[in-house]
Amino acid sequence: MEWLQQNQAAIEVLLAATTLLAMSVVIYLNYKAEMLSELAIQETRRAREQEYRPYVYFQVYTDNRTRAVNFRLVNRGRSVARNIQLNLDHPVYVEADKTVDDLAVFQGLSFLAPQGEFEEYAGFPNSFFRANEDLKVITGIVSYEDTSGNQFKSSVRVPLQVLHQRMSFEAADFHALVESVEDIERVMQRKAIANMRK
Repeated sequence: MEWLQQNQAAIEVLLAATTLLAMSVVIYLNYKAEMLSELAIQETRRAREQEYRPYVYFQVYTDNRTRAVNFRLVNRGRSVARNIQLNLDHPVYVEADKTVDDLAVFQGLSFLAPQGEFEEYAGFPNSFFRANEDLKVITGIVSYEDTSGNQFKSSVRVPLQVLHQRMSFEAADFHALVESVEDIERVMQRKAIANMRK
């Protein structure tokens, strides 16, 4: 007990230093927690902006119903896309001497609604693919902005040869289907005639 009384001042200084050190650690940990909270808020804000922004893409597709090649701009985002411009790296031909530059899809769109599409006829498959037989891939950029004026770009990469091959397979499948139906019809007619003779 006597030792405690003799060293009371030193013990108080040691306890004060320990308390100061513990408080410094708590302040530092609170600072780090606040910084992490700020980062989480920023990340949440960025994720929300990414979720609700427009996403515009260019597609070339063939309409199975009309057997036509169409160009399509699609907004898969959750907000309106504005001032949409489509720029291709190489000329694409609708026919042998007519480029796609005259089509409305290349004149620029003022806006495209969320989940909206702008579609335009580009030609019949035979003439379209014949006019572009040297072009293996359509490449370029779609530029657009959101309603706040933030600018975005998406790249264009459409493999024309793959699209042409797919159309050829579909056409071949369709012709095979027609032949099969005609064969079935002939068999049914023969059976009907055979039944009538009985």
